[in-house]
Amino acid sequence: CPGHRSEGEPVKGRRVETLARKYLLPDMPGYRVRRSLLYFEPLCWTLRAYDFDSSSYSADRFVVQAFCQPLYVPVEYLVFSFGDRLGTLGGGPERWWDLGSEDESAVMAEVLLRIRSEAEAVLEETETPEGFLRCLPRLSSYHTGPHYLEAKAYTEILLDRVADARTTIQELNRVVERDRDKYEWMLELQRRANRVARA
Repeated sequence: CPGHRSEGEPVKGRRVETLARKYLLPDMPGYRVRRSLLYFEPLCWTLRAYDFDSSSYSADRFVVQAFCQPLYVPVEYLVFSFGDRLGTLGGGPERWWDLGSEDESAVMAEVLLRIRSEAEAVLEETETPEGFLRCLPRLSSYHTGPHYLEAKAYTEILLDRVADARTTIQELNRVVERDRDKYEWMLELQRRANRVARA
């Protein structure tokens, strides 16, 4: 109903599923929702998705992260390195919504509008490895980050650009070696990339 404000349940899980089914999925063919993740099917080379993240200060406040993740990078978790929050993708500040003080239908209409104007075209382009590699510099500002370099190297291998991939893996090794804090995930990422380089 007009002026309806959602209350109670945090903006995640079942609440996101309910909101997405009511306001987004009818206008986003091919998309599915599971918990706080709105994603495109069929899955092939990349996961193209929107993650609804609620504020730790208010159950009603949320932001939407638009991202893609190459599925040929062997990880068992979501990596938000390739994308950004709605608002930021459009060149402005990230946009937070508040279902406790804003009209639910107006909020979700703006979410859909921002998905279409800020993120939809670039996520569609990442459907193939060629498109992902083309979009990579726009999807991440951290061009020397381990996740960026690993995904770039694997994409170059898929595209039969083996010499480029070796150069990228060498850069990844330099980045990990010079980092003072060797986190276990970075070392595992390095081992994975070097196994691929030797293959």
